[in-house]
Amino acid sequence: MSDNRYYPTIILGATFAGLGAAYACGKEALLIERSALVGYEFINSYNFGEAWHATLLSKEGEKLKNELLERGILSEDGRVHIPAIAPVLYNKIGCDSLPILLHSDVADIRLSEAGYEVTIYNASGFNSYRTDRIIDTRPEYAPSHWIKSKSLNAMLNCGEDDPEVSTTTGSYLLLTKGKLKGEVVAKVPVEVEDDWITARHKLHQLWAGRPKEWESWTISSVAGFFELQIEPETGSEIRPSWFSMPSAAYRNPLEAFEAGLLVERRY
Repeated sequence: MSDNRYYPTIILGATFAGLGAAYACGKEALLIERSALVGYEFINSYNFGEAWHATLLSKEGEKLKNELLERGILSEDGRVHIPAIAPVLYNKIGCDSLPILLHSDVADIRLSEAGYEVTIYNASGFNSYRTDRIIDTRPEYAPSHWIKSKSLNAMLNCGEDDPEVSTTTGSYLLLTKGKLKGEVVAKVPVEVEDDWITARHKLHQLWAGRPKEWESWTISSVAGFFELQIEPETGSEIRPSWFSMPSAAYRNPLEAFEAGLLVERRY
């Protein structure tokens, strides 16, 4: 194991809030993500978000929004092609040299007299980092009582440029449109305690019994993460100087990114 290295702040999760917090802290923070995915709480859950143009933005947030608009990823009426945001984020991280470790799993977090010691495991083996403050933006690690609802989403192939997405009475499949022609996501509400096997079974069971007007439609892909609706309690310090700020608590990626940018005012 290597010698301890020090960062005043360690941010867990390359979510939109995590990325915003990393920009706010600059070189004083290290962002750690167990996967290679960024913004996964929206992008990889197929969650289009809502109220994109209602979010008040700082200069950095406005910069990200303008890039999405210029690239045709976000429209003026608030529709978004959510998968296309990922390459923008990777490019942004690289150009700005954001301190980030991908494919790095947190093996242990230990409180010490000098703060916290965070041990990670990745291709380089075990490494430890010392920090004064931890900000955990991972929705999947939010306290369970904060999670109000969740769904398993699937991208559909409708074979139409402008399919009708109004939900048929009695159907538990909720449909939402993306920005591209024919881009539709089906959302299947599941129980908060449901695991992946149970949730996927519910999705396929409901899809098999879908209304006749959707009979020719097919599932293109199933999301890799649950869409979570989270309502944190007032005061998110779960341990001394260890804060939970789940990125899925916000209405859209820009709002989550902006919350991260304001992290120094909050904690």
